[in-house]
Amino acid sequence: MYELKEISPAENLKRVIKTDGYWVHYENRTNLEVQSGNCSFTLGYNHKELKSLLPTNEIDFLRGNSGESAEPVDRLSETLTKEAGMDGIAYAVSGSDGNECAFYINDLYWTNKGEPNRRYIISIPPCYHGTTVVCRSANNDIVEKRQSRFVPIRGRTWYTTEDSIANETNVLEQIIETFKSRNDIGAILIESYPWNKTIAPWSHNFYQLLRATATLYGANLIVDDIAGYGGKIGTLFTHTAYNIKPDIVTIGKALTNGLIPLSACLINDKVLKQVKTTFNWGHTWQPNMYGVRVANRCIELIKERMAYSKVIEKNLNDIGDRLISKGLVRNVIGNGVWKSFVPEPNPIPISLAEIDKAGMSATTNENTIKTIIPLIADDIYFEELEKRLEVCFTNIKEQRTQGLLI
Repeated sequence: MYELKEISPAENLKRVIKTDGYWVHYENRTNLEVQSGNCSFTLGYNHKELKSLLPTNEIDFLRGNSGESAEPVDRLSETLTKEAGMDGIAYAVSGSDGNECAFYINDLYWTNKGEPNRRYIISIPPCYHGTTVVCRSANNDIVEKRQSRFVPIRGRTWYTTEDSIANETNVLEQIIETFKSRNDIGAILIESYPWNKTIAPWSHNFYQLLRATATLYGANLIVDDIAGYGGKIGTLFTHTAYNIKPDIVTIGKALTNGLIPLSACLINDKVLKQVKTTFNWGHTWQPNMYGVRVANRCIELIKERMAYSKVIEKNLNDIGDRLISKGLVRNVIGNGVWKSFVPEPNPIPISLAEIDKAGMSATTNENTIKTIIPLIADDIYFEELEKRLEVCFTNIKEQRTQGLLI
């Protein structure tokens, strides 16, 4: 038997025997979870109250896209649209599925407006929109691109404020030039809080200009908030913190604290008017009723905790300052629960095996150590995080000294 897995170079298979709060227990060690299970477990693992809701739902099944609803679904829909400042919602299963729904709605919008040629979408790397073939095309990481509907802009990772400003300026200039040279662009797709390559937040000014650019050229602004959703920077939806209103926004992951698959695609009134009578996109579990039950309570719990993201941010900044003073870290990027710790003197590939060896659990990495801290983090968490980060960066520094890392 061989199970296909994505695996980091030099990383050995680790058998998980238990997850609890912010701990991941393996057969031979206990690691500190530093990426909220890839953005999903905002409230930590094995949340007893949320788990207790799974087997007690009186409604097991709704026929997807068939006119059926129920009070828990209506309540969740009302809460999400109100919090997002949107007017319509469609449910999906995974984050990839939610983004595919957004692409479908965008296509339907332009078809109903009599402009089906405007099916092409500007995507802004570095980004991560999912694992389906279409979503991988949006990521710009598939080999076959001839049939792609996505027009990638040459964005790049950055590690300093100066690089960030230069990148945002370059991205906006490319977007404007693309609109000027083509008449088939129907949307701009942006990941609300880029994190897959490195934690690289967009500025308030960039979001305002991006929204204005989409409006100027009559295009929809699609915000992929699947990773960003869930109180990570102090608001339930990322776009509300930046004071913009997308035309389409997708959410998932932390919607059910990772306990059961559920995602959603929300739309504003402009899009809703064009698609509400011709919408025909669904599947068996739309929505997943256990997911709906968990999501209703999960929203309440996140809203109780999300102001704590500012306390988490301060703790991470303090840890970063101490690591900088020890010559281990060059700078720290991000806000709220998101941080990238950039090694001194410059970014280099850091394997997941190196992070695991220092007693931390993560599932994506590039040239920094990325943290996405759960909202349940306490003093013990930050004490352990600092110790383990110091071990990791010390090992990296020693390997560099020995010429093992360049």
